[in-house]
Amino acid sequence: MEPNTILKLLSDFKMFQIQHETSYDRILSILEMMSTIDIEDKLIAECIGELFHIALPENIDENDHRLDRFFNWLCEIYWKNECAEFCAIRVISKIIKYNTKYRSWLFKNLFCPQSPICERILEDKIKNDLYVLSVLECLNAIFNDLKIDLITEEQKQSCGFVLTLLIRIHYSLNINSLQNPNITLYCLILLNKYASFCKEDIELNISELMGISLGFIEYGLNIKSVSIICPELIKPSYYLNNASDEQIVEPIIHPKFGGKLSKKRHRGLKPKESVNTILEAAKNGFGELDSEMAMINNMEKGQCDVLQNEISSRIRLASIILFGQITRSIKRHVLYTYWQSIFPYDGVDNVCARKGIIFVCQVEVNSKCRSAALNVCTEVLLNLKPLYSQAEFKDRSSAFLPFSHMLGLSIITTYKALIDIIHSEKCLNVLTQALKCLAALAEITPFAKLECEIVANIINTVKNLVHHNDYTIQISALSVLEVLLMDSEMPSEIAEALGISKECIPTSSSNENVPNIGFTKNVNKENCFDPGKKGTDKYNFEASWLILKIISNLEMSLVQDNTICKKIKTPCTLRIKSLHILTAMANHFEFFLKDNLEKLTFVLRDSIHDGQLEVRLCGSKCMEACAYQMNLFLQNNCNNDNICSFKCFWICMFPIITHQMSIEKESTAVKITLCDAISNIGAIIFENLSEPIRINLLSFLSGLSCDSSEDVLVRATVVRALSVFVTFPTMHMNFVFIENTAELILRLAGEGNMTVRIKVIWSMGNISDALLENISDNTAEKISDEILWRLIQYSTEACNDCDKVRCNAVRTLGNLLRLLTEKHFQHTSDRTVIKCAISKLIDGIRSSGTAKVKWNSCYAVGKVLQNERIFQYSSRYKDLTWQLPLFSALCHVIYNHPNYKVKINATAALIHIKEREYFGEHYSNIWSALLEAIEQSNNLINFYEYNHRDQLQEQMCFLICHIIKLANLQDIIILSRVLFNKLEIVKNTWMRVLRRLLPAKAAPLLSCSTHLNDFLRSPSELSMEQKNAILLVMDAIPTSY
Repeated sequence: MEPNTILKLLSDFKMFQIQHETSYDRILSILEMMSTIDIEDKLIAECIGELFHIALPENIDENDHRLDRFFNWLCEIYWKNECAEFCAIRVISKIIKYNTKYRSWLFKNLFCPQSPICERILEDKIKNDLYVLSVLECLNAIFNDLKIDLITEEQKQSCGFVLTLLIRIHYSLNINSLQNPNITLYCLILLNKYASFCKEDIELNISELMGISLGFIEYGLNIKSVSIICPELIKPSYYLNNASDEQIVEPIIHPKFGGKLSKKRHRGLKPKESVNTILEAAKNGFGELDSEMAMINNMEKGQCDVLQNEISSRIRLASIILFGQITRSIKRHVLYTYWQSIFPYDGVDNVCARKGIIFVCQVEVNSKCRSAALNVCTEVLLNLKPLYSQAEFKDRSSAFLPFSHMLGLSIITTYKALIDIIHSEKCLNVLTQALKCLAALAEITPFAKLECEIVANIINTVKNLVHHNDYTIQISALSVLEVLLMDSEMPSEIAEALGISKECIPTSSSNENVPNIGFTKNVNKENCFDPGKKGTDKYNFEASWLILKIISNLEMSLVQDNTICKKIKTPCTLRIKSLHILTAMANHFEFFLKDNLEKLTFVLRDSIHDGQLEVRLCGSKCMEACAYQMNLFLQNNCNNDNICSFKCFWICMFPIITHQMSIEKESTAVKITLCDAISNIGAIIFENLSEPIRINLLSFLSGLSCDSSEDVLVRATVVRALSVFVTFPTMHMNFVFIENTAELILRLAGEGNMTVRIKVIWSMGNISDALLENISDNTAEKISDEILWRLIQYSTEACNDCDKVRCNAVRTLGNLLRLLTEKHFQHTSDRTVIKCAISKLIDGIRSSGTAKVKWNSCYAVGKVLQNERIFQYSSRYKDLTWQLPLFSALCHVIYNHPNYKVKINATAALIHIKEREYFGEHYSNIWSALLEAIEQSNNLINFYEYNHRDQLQEQMCFLICHIIKLANLQDIIILSRVLFNKLEIVKNTWMRVLRRLLPAKAAPLLSCSTHLNDFLRSPSELSMEQKNAILLVMDAIPTSY
């Protein structure tokens, strides 16, 4: 078919298309005829150009192959006819826009590594910008079709090629993306899409991509210090120290294309003529590439400026989003190396950010860009937390700036920039995001290492926003203060800025004398809070502006409406955040809450009874935190005044808590949290409560745990609270209460929920601890055998559970076996249970579980070995032999286990053996393993065990002393033979331990040689071998150093 005929048909079709818009069959026939034209024909470009303004077929029938032949013909033209390639790629982009079946083929063939497309785009200086935009539009359509899980190997190669192409477009001299901002915008959009499904390639091109994203976040901004916008390679921080002051822009070289590009010249901002296309309204959509150029040329200057500003804003927004994609795609340690480029600093005297993403937040005119930039800053700051934990800042006269001080300057610079943003920001959404970013920065800042007034500046900046008219701003401002309060240690600067008077801030950590609980005066209920009284405390709620605001947020405000006075609550989200702040204040109980418990009671009452579930849950958690911190504070500050006020607080709170827990429809989470709060009451307050209150409390909890209609998690939490009370002085002697609690625990023993099993076995551990204390008190009253055997059997079964259950099961089992008396060994079935229980403890030592299971197993074995009846009856009954596997397991962990806490407990367990005969034939093996372990302890392999090494060596020396004191003459000879080759090692370790120990604690070691001297002074004559053995052992354990 002749080209002139095709041109005539296309001209007629355009006229026909005006009258009949759906004549796809005719255009398909014309396209089929066009595909027969020779691809080298000179009129072929004109023929294809006629298709620019013709609607091409969309979603045609799968069996119609006319468009297939035409599409293949176009692709062949692109490869072989350079004169028509521009027209071909534009029509290709129109076809694949509506016909998805061609996209994967095009991606595999046109964008493969062998394709000339990159060279044609980057090296041909006369290409129209629409040519580049057409290629980018093809990529956009292809990217919309790619699925992360379905990318083939060929497509992965094409993806790498496309990424290189997009990067090189930004760094190319021939494609001036600043002269056509749409190229920049579309490339950034495509890089964002690429980063979303090919994250593994981002790290390989991190320097180039960082340069692009950070280079264009200032695009179009009127910044005096930035006269040009140009992407530059960003090097990791470990290269910066060797870099010269002159910035060198390195060319991009890719092995696929050979040669290097010429050095870039800096390019300024674009004039009016640079706007080539009109953007679509869609955020990430591409504009129509063949828009009428006359529309732009005829624009008024104001219209052009508006369009130019819109394009510039979208470029900045796309670059910010790309930067966020990059930081989320790379590994954290790689991100650390770019911290100076992300959050730079300028000197010590004038700390002011002049570049970087935080600077853009200060000068950006578009609120969406500011908000997006601050959001990305928040994410990056949280990822940099391990790095910034090393930061410090102190005034130094030295010219050398340590790395930690660089980090500190970066933090201070960022703080000053954020504070400046918060002061000047008018848009509420951006202000909210700035406060979130400030909270993230406060979370990662080691304030104790920064000698500056930045904390006071933060609090003064946020203080006014806490009273802002917009509740969202209030919540974000309170989030910043919440972070500052979360730290367990509060510097005096923060306390003063939060409104705590200097007189209330202790200058030294001196605690009051702690009186004996038994002599503490009982406090009458009449001294409890009186709502009508106003406190005259040293410092109260009004002393802190923050807590005054928190209380006003949580209290109901009275509003007069005509003749009716209504109570109005603040919004739910603000109440929740206020409760979070109150929970954080509990960490600093003495400063904020100690003398203001009356107000706290009313606030917690309203919160726990609130109609919103989230508020009730937060109020319950606040109650739990306050109870825990109150008990902690009282342990170090136990006096009558504190006991009186805390007791009154609990008397007021008990009815509130029990009423809420009694509500059938109340949330399980709220009930669990309130029950945990009760368990945090502490022994001191519990012992000072009147008998009726204690009985009512225990009766309520016991009844709740028996209620089969109650959720099993609530019942498990209740028995856990009861098991805490078992350990209190007046309750651990009450065997009726102990047995009742044990019975309640055993009722839940068959539950399958793992959380329930953990709480049940932990509660059993407390029961066994209380029973063990009664043995030491020589109490005649004992727990019933039935309960004891049931506890042992369940604990034995629990040793087969997960590690979280096993670590408490072995602890419980060891305590229970310590309780066994003569009558428990009489029956074969009972001995079988005992042997099985000991086997489970041995398995716990030998198992491949966590170290916590092992050291708890060793601890439990120590409890078992304290019971001499275990040794006595095992020698009497052959069905109760356990020594060989147990001693072998202990020797193995003493010598081989890498965890020193396991070794310490294993060594301590052997010290509990009271007679030489109980060691039996394992005596020498234990001695050998002990000496090997001493030698090994001096060769520290794992630095994390350094803090436990001294304790391990002390324990080993105590075991040496114990073994020697139990030895007879024949044993001394055996000990000396093993000791001979390790004499100096043992002697040096022994002397180091003696030097570290206090004289009172070192008494057993100093008296050890007395036993050996007794042998030398023995009336019976000693052989030479025996004398030498005694002297050798004495040489290893000197009494002086």
